[in-house]
Amino acid sequence: MTIVTDYQNLIIQAGGQLSQQAIDAHVTFSDNLISQGLWDKLLEVWTSAGSNLSAALIKLKYQDNPCMVGVNFTENDYSPSTGLQGGVGKLLKTGFIPANHFSNGSDVSISAYLKIVNGGGSTRNYLGASASFRLFTVTSSNTFASALGNAPLSLVNQANNNSFLLASNLPDGSSYLKSNNKILAKKDGILNPTIPSSELYLYQQNGATASYINTGIINFYAIGQGLTDSESTNLYKAVVDLNASLNR
Repeated sequence: MTIVTDYQNLIIQAGGQLSQQAIDAHVTFSDNLISQGLWDKLLEVWTSAGSNLSAALIKLKYQDNPCMVGVNFTENDYSPSTGLQGGVGKLLKTGFIPANHFSNGSDVSISAYLKIVNGGGSTRNYLGASASFRLFTVTSSNTFASALGNAPLSLVNQANNNSFLLASNLPDGSSYLKSNNKILAKKDGILNPTIPSSELYLYQQNGATASYINTGIINFYAIGQGLTDSESTNLYKAVVDLNASLNR
């Protein structure tokens, strides 16, 4: 309960509120992650919850900054029942710099829940710190892809709404990309993946052109140590349950 109490207090300080339903949902979510040994493996967790935009920018777990910095978002872009709607010129700055928290790229994971996917016609970045550290959709093919310091992993025609997207590098040299707990692509023998020293953005990749901005809806993000197949399954189930408890 301490985790959620601290989260709720930050939301109140930011001028928002957290309903009892949302409190209960976050208690169950954090308890699940703790019981499965996942909480300590995740460095940041953002659930896009609360009564208004200020509340939605607060992270459930953070390293350097408890609050996202929204660029060009307005109150009308956020709904507790869906999440935060992206758009041209809009992005979230996480304040998280991967190089400050990972000694190498062989033990890292990033994930996001995409309520609405912005697909087709152009490359769209869901989150990223560099061109080699991001989750994105490939140009014109509606293809989820990931890059964690290595060549992108991707598979055609898997970019759907209500998708939990997760990419992970593991110390054994393997790397995989999942959507809704299904492995889309896998690679072995990744050597010394690079970790960027630039800040991680949501709805955009740091350093990318404005045309690559995602205009869909993201309502969850996490970054942490590499997750095994079974660990990512448990995280997927917990995130799906959280969203169901929040009626979105």
